[in-house]
Amino acid sequence: MKKKEKILVVDDDHFNLDILSRYLGGAHFEVLQADDGDAALQKLTGAPDIAVIVLDLEMPRMHGLALMKEIKKTPALKDIPVIIQTVVDNRKWKTTPGLEDVCGYLVKPYDPELLVDLIRQVLGKP
Repeated sequence: MKKKEKILVVDDDHFNLDILSRYLGGAHFEVLQADDGDAALQKLTGAPDIAVIVLDLEMPRMHGLALMKEIKKTPALKDIPVIIQTVVDNRKWKTTPGLEDVCGYLVKPYDPELLVDLIRQVLGKP
């Protein structure tokens, strides 16, 4: 049986976590959840085989940008692709400090098929 790629979904809204987990699970990914940046860092250090991170920017305690900085300064994590999902329509995200290395940016609400397609593209899967 083929091993499923692990996707870490980070969002402070538990409804969003559940919806994304259902969509991504239905697309044959293994989904890990974190409801803030601190929990995400714990998951990342505990599961080094995470293939992609789907990250909400607007979170309490540790903002998504702060989490991105932690990820990018940690050698074991810095190469994990990150896809941002947020309610903020920032058309200049590619030049926003801290977001230069992001693989994609989706504005909520979005069609979940876009996320699945983007993850597959990032992973080089058809």
